[in-house]
Amino acid sequence: MERSTDSIRIAININAMRSRLVILGFNLAITTFQISNMRVLTGGLHIDGFLANIHLSAGALLLTSIALSIASMIAFIASSELNQEASCDYRPLLAADLLMYMALSLTITGFFSPYLYMLDIMPMPTQVEQAQMSMISIGIIVAGSTAWILATYVGPIVAFVRAPHGRVTKLLHAVGYIGILVCISYLWLAAQRLEDPTSAGDSSLSVLARAFAAPLFW
Repeated sequence: MERSTDSIRIAININAMRSRLVILGFNLAITTFQISNMRVLTGGLHIDGFLANIHLSAGALLLTSIALSIASMIAFIASSELNQEASCDYRPLLAADLLMYMALSLTITGFFSPYLYMLDIMPMPTQVEQAQMSMISIGIIVAGSTAWILATYVGPIVAFVRAPHGRVTKLLHAVGYIGILVCISYLWLAAQRLEDPTSAGDSSLSVLARAFAAPLFW
């Protein structure tokens, strides 16, 4: 009979937690920079009380990324134990890792999506320049999609494989991870429809596609 590791105390070196906090700090810097610079983009939704138009779709993703980053930081800090070995409890680390990867995934979408949209609507005077712009856009999409796949799929899979949790605990974390992704994609779609009523409908298929294939909607 396989013995669940959830009942066994496993100490993890605190440097594993510290390195993740550095990544989260970097992610917070990117999201806050992008939010502060969205006012220079065209389009968006005019809301009384704001000097510039509000880009709801990208802004909702970036703000959610900030919230997930802070939640992940709290989980990482909560995993640290007050002892002479400077170790971490492994139990909160899987949830913290998943929150971190979700935050990175949302940052990538919130950063690349409005930028690619601006490139798409930018008028080019000649066909040669238009072809060059298309090549640049394709290159950016490939690079961004690669980063998104690594953050959304590869990172969490590695976290699940390496986590010393039992199968039931891993399954619960996986269900929670997928559920949060779907909820965020619905939020993204709702924000985009408020910003642009002519955008795609709010069907279940569209929500699932945005959750698991976000680069297709950049």
